[in-house]
Amino acid sequence: MTVSTLWLPASRGSLSLLLDSNLLLMLAVGSYDRHLIHTFKRVNAYTFHDYETLERFARGFRDVITTPHILTEVSNLANSLPYYAKQGWFDHFSQRIKDMEERQIPAREFVKMSEFSAFGLTDAALSLLATNVLLATADERLCTHLQRNGLLAISFNEIRAADFPGL
Repeated sequence: MTVSTLWLPASRGSLSLLLDSNLLLMLAVGSYDRHLIHTFKRVNAYTFHDYETLERFARGFRDVITTPHILTEVSNLANSLPYYAKQGWFDHFSQRIKDMEERQIPAREFVKMSEFSAFGLTDAALSLLATNVLLATADERLCTHLQRNGLLAISFNEIRAADFPGL
């Protein structure tokens, strides 16, 4: 089953949303200081409109979940924030973490999966979770792979295209 943006607005309130590291970083940076979206090198490929679209999209889900792998990647990427923004951003991000459910999957459960060698540690864990939560990802290759295998995944380009107006 592939994820169709046609059914998402009606049914997404019953699903949990899992954001990949890049999208979670963009959402956290944009909610802290929207101007950083244009200047911070880790998210400057996105626009403020992208941030608003993702924020509206995520708001309609039951909750946002994460993994220790995603949080580690986001923290590591954020370490290159400008000095003047770093402390405030980490304070802000710590509050956001408190609002998310963190799901731990021991690496031994997925290191033998084909996704581990094809996509790496974090994305292999995401593929296990995409059986019962919706994964939103900026990685088109991962998204296509998961959709072809009947898992719940949507690419950020699909979210952009739908734009979910009025949500």
